[in-house]
Amino acid sequence: MKAVKLMRDFPNPVVFQQISAEQPPISLWLLLLFIPNWLPGILSRALILWPLFGKVVSVHHTCYLILFVVIQMSLASIALWFLGKKYTSALWSPLPESWRRSFRSLLILAPLLLFYLCFWIPLFSIVPLSRYPEFRDTLASIHQDTWGQLAYGSSMIGVICESVTGMLFPAFEEVFFSGLLANRLAKSFGVKMAVLGTPACFALAHVFQFGFGPHLVAIFFMGLTYTGIRFYSGSVLMAVICHMAINFVIYVPKWIVAVMHFNNH
Repeated sequence: MKAVKLMRDFPNPVVFQQISAEQPPISLWLLLLFIPNWLPGILSRALILWPLFGKVVSVHHTCYLILFVVIQMSLASIALWFLGKKYTSALWSPLPESWRRSFRSLLILAPLLLFYLCFWIPLFSIVPLSRYPEFRDTLASIHQDTWGQLAYGSSMIGVICESVTGMLFPAFEEVFFSGLLANRLAKSFGVKMAVLGTPACFALAHVFQFGFGPHLVAIFFMGLTYTGIRFYSGSVLMAVICHMAINFVIYVPKWIVAVMHFNNH
């Protein structure tokens, strides 16, 4: 019954007002998405070919990673500030009339939340083994598999940098995808296309980070969940909060593996 009412109230009337407001040109949207997401990485890969830069990075690797994160987060913050100020009526106003709808939108989040909570189950078998010295090599392998494939690597500073971006970048992603991109698609092609097209674009944007593979299906359903929450609640902020919550659930097992690994080395 609740599911039926959820669908009947979808989308929130506030969303239609935000969709009808002025939207950024797609060229500006792409530019502001590209600069924080990929420009620092492209410049870094180009500069690393310069022997002097490569030597400095190898000697001061920790400082390099910290500086990289600071630059990336600063660029993302500037983009969010600019979009929030210039396109307030497309993102933040009018506010939803009732926050009860926002809390009810957590029903949309529940399947995704339960899915990622299942990844906590293997921890119950790993944690007791961490006190045995012979488990150290296995733990190191698990840690490398967990963190080594991510952008900042498996070092302690890499884990910290990855965690910072993983917990803060949802604000950037939701403004761009479940906010402005969903508005644009809904305005041009209708709400149904926005609900399906936004998570498809969200998944494709992650190809640069994770490559092609079955993981894109999971990312698509994540984007579908966040877009659904925004359209039902009428709040981009609610989508941001839910995205951060899911990232937290995803990172908890990774953090536990990292803590056990560093405590044993």
